[in-house]
Amino acid sequence: MFSENFSGDLGDDQLGFAVESFTKAAAGTGLAADAEEISKKLTALGELAATHPPMDKLRAAVQDLESTVQAVKSKL
Repeated sequence: MFSENFSGDLGDDQLGFAVESFTKAAAGTGLAADAEEISKKLTALGELAATHPPMDKLRAAVQDLESTVQAVKSKL
């Protein structure tokens, strides 16, 4: 999820740190797979956004990430 080059966008970096913290905290629990899925989808969303896709494609990716987060929240 992290590379040696940060985006320079503090909000993006804070989100990455939060997901990394959640992934580490979830390790060894029933949420570990969910944390990895969120991490992968967030990374994919960032990569997609960098390509400046059509808005509906970006919106669909955001909605997919949101539904995954909601599913995890319902388990808590």
